[in-house]
Amino acid sequence: MLKKIVLAAAATFAMTLPAQAATIVVDGIGAISTVPNANNYKGQLAGLGLTGLALNYGSVTISGAPANVSVFRVASESGFHNTLTAFGSGPFAEPGPQPVSGWTPNDLLLTSVFSGSLSGAINFFSNGAGGATTFNSQQLGIFLPTGFQGSQFVTNSLWVGFDDSAFISPFDDHDDYIIRISAVPEPATWLTLIAGFGMVGFQMRRRRGRVISVA
Repeated sequence: MLKKIVLAAAATFAMTLPAQAATIVVDGIGAISTVPNANNYKGQLAGLGLTGLALNYGSVTISGAPANVSVFRVASESGFHNTLTAFGSGPFAEPGPQPVSGWTPNDLLLTSVFSGSLSGAINFFSNGAGGATTFNSQQLGIFLPTGFQGSQFVTNSLWVGFDDSAFISPFDDHDDYIIRISAVPEPATWLTLIAGFGMVGFQMRRRRGRVISVA
């Protein structure tokens, strides 16, 4: 019986592991360059350990169970008035004043419960007009940790830089509108985890009580 309880505990933990419920996954990463010197926030990004820039990548998804996904408006340097929509809300203007905004990594725009592809869920608009630019476009660069190599990046906090230029090259700065996307487990996931451990504890106490009564 004790073995069954231990196995049940392991299964409960595996099914409710928060990392699985709140993970941002970038797949299909190709060549990785360094953040260009022209990026006005290169120093701040480097201070966070982010010196790589991926412009060629595949899907960007919230993996696992639905998560609380927060979008933070970090910085901008455009000279225009680019906007952002996220999860059907917005548009949200760049942080001001223009043309250089400063650095505000905790400027929360919104939080939404979400799971699946972020393509189309988060959109940028050059100068607030025209067609939407979303993930899978070279106009949206993914900032990566120093020394990162690989085709898949898994994180709980993704830093994204938008470039409003119509002519994209690996040397564009991607600092026209910088955001941070954060994912944490949806509260129900935590409640499931706690309930699972509570059930395991209850079963172990019952087992211990039975052994004592027999003695």
